[in-house]
Amino acid sequence: MAYDVVFTTTFEYDYRGILVYLVDVLNTPVAAGSLLEEIDQMILNLESTPELFAISRKKSLALYSYREYPVKNYVAIYRIENNQVFLIHMFHASQNYEAYV
Repeated sequence: MAYDVVFTTTFEYDYRGILVYLVDVLNTPVAAGSLLEEIDQMILNLESTPELFAISRKKSLALYSYREYPVKNYVAIYRIENNQVFLIHMFHASQNYEAYV
């Protein structure tokens, strides 16, 4: 079964902010390009096997059946509903992202 991967507005905001930070602030367009490639791979993986990662062990995330997909130094938060995968947020892995979800 193929799943549709949906970028929520909050995920798009987070993702674009990370790319802008990598390019404009850190001046590392190569890192931004590498992240883009990893996100493309993540989408392919989620389209075919969204259950790849279990529901989060973090209580505030598990409450909403959120899962965590590690992408380089970041974490994409997502949820599966029927045959759709909703990308909810994206954070740097060092952040206390539970507080923001």
